Amino acid sequence: MTIARITNVFWCFAHSLLICAAVTCGSYPAFAQTTEPVREQTQEVRPVSGAPVPLDQASDDPQQSSPHAVVCGPAHLVRCLKDVAQDQAGIWTSPLRVQSRDVFWLVPFAGATAVAIHYDARAQQELGIDRSRIDTSNNVSLFGSTYATLAESGALYFVGRLRHNDHLAETGRLGAEASTPALSQRR
Repeated sequence: MTIARITNVFWCFAHSLLICAAVTCGSYPAFAQTTEPVREQTQEVRPVSGAPVPLDQASDDPQQSSPHAVVCGPAHLVRCLKDVAQDQAGIWTSPLRVQSRDVFWLVPFAGATAVAIHYDARAQQELGIDRSRIDTSNNVSLFGSTYATLAESGALYFVGRLRHNDHLAETGRLGAEASTPALSQRR
């Protein structure tokens, strides 16, 4: 099979997946969207363990009680470590929370992964070894490296702090927080 044919099949498959995703998920609200205002929530909070906690006991938590909760930052590095640990626990235990409705995105994702793995070796053989293409690819991939991502996140954070833009600072903080675990996975 030629590269042109593989590319054509890939784009047809990608467009089909996009149409299926739009039809399947188009009418559902996004996960972060709610139809109820925050003030109309029920009088209990459910922690990770699943046991209901009355709202008056839940307000003892500093994250939920005050609008100025402790946020990860240079002055609160312990909070940063706790946030990263909680995020990692959520990521590594997420397969335990897969539900039947997740099949709508898991099946297309698995199919696309299988197609990519199948055609990857064949496409690589047909392309052959071209040193300039490999060098260009390596240079482009440096922009997405962990260190570059951390530097970009840090720049967003500090520019946000200097301009008193809390949203920009939080974006940088969350980006750095998301990139930090990748440092431990480097070869």
